[in-house]
Amino acid sequence: LTLVWLGFLPALAAVITGHLAQRRQPAARGFWLTGIITGYVGIAISVIGLLFLVLVLAFTASASYNYYN
Repeated sequence: LTLVWLGFLPALAAVITGHLAQRRQPAARGFWLTGIITGYVGIAISVIGLLFLVLVLAFTASASYNYYN
């Protein structure tokens, strides 16, 4: 699950540089479009991983609370 966060910053950089390249180099459409698509997919995977982590931690906390009480 730690690897999910490792990919968030490069995905964010891919989205930002992809949009910058879209304005500066419209002829290189394949390159900036690939950066934008993979960047948004990476961000989506990171958000899903965060939600999963929050759910697991919430379930673990509630299960241990019921166990000791």
